[in-house]
Amino acid sequence: MIAFEVTINGTRACTAGLDRQGVMTAMLCYVKRPDTTELEFDFGSLWSHQPAGNEHLKYIDHQSLKPGDTILIHIVEAAESDDPQKRRIDKPQTEAEQDHAYRERLKRQYGLRDVRRPMRASHTRTRRKP
Repeated sequence: MIAFEVTINGTRACTAGLDRQGVMTAMLCYVKRPDTTELEFDFGSLWSHQPAGNEHLKYIDHQSLKPGDTILIHIVEAAESDDPQKRRIDKPQTEAEQDHAYRERLKRQYGLRDVRRPMRASHTRTRRKP
């Protein structure tokens, strides 16, 4: 199978390929904020098990980098992949279940309460505060 052999600063980090339907991704991310900066590398894959769901594999998860670091991705033929650092299987969900899970995740992340309410004709106009 085709695989990606990842080397960071001259040290082999992992070799990963797809032996089934899916996608592999390598992401280099630099974020600059007023108070901090982030420079990270992620490498993983997504295996499709439709209709049973998807499986997410992380081979390199938020590897911190600094100026001068080198990442080399060599495309190779390999008989097998290394074991991932993390593995997560998604169960298939309906669109309504996905929407609900997304709202719940945002509520937990930002400490929000559910503000959804049914829309009535009386709420369509802007009201003045007393």
